[in-house]
Amino acid sequence: MSPSQCPKELPIHFDTDNMPAGRTVINIEFSDAQRRERLHWLIVNDGNMDVCVKYFGFDSDIKFFSTIRAKAEVWRGIGSLHDEIAIGAIVLEENSKLRKEFPSRLLLSHFTPIKSMRRVEIPIG
Repeated sequence: MSPSQCPKELPIHFDTDNMPAGRTVINIEFSDAQRRERLHWLIVNDGNMDVCVKYFGFDSDIKFFSTIRAKAEVWRGIGSLHDEIAIGAIVLEENSKLRKEFPSRLLLSHFTPIKSMRRVEIPIG
């Protein structure tokens, strides 16, 4: 799959239910995307999410680095989040509590054979 074949409607699909009160900022960077599509920020404020392509000056609570392909393969259920992290295709940084929760918050395609990522263990270190 090439980057041009990957879904681009949202940088990642993320469950905002039961997020901590106040603002949570998720910085997303796709290393292989075109410059204008490389950086995104998901700003979750009391359960409401906005997607920004311009930096608004908020510190990130968690950073998600990936290739478009790795993100798309996890979203489609072709690859696993744990495996992509293990080989370094996906990197999560910053808040360790949010990193641990990340698999259960990452929403997958309705067509994926994987129904839940709630049991995926993410190494924290």
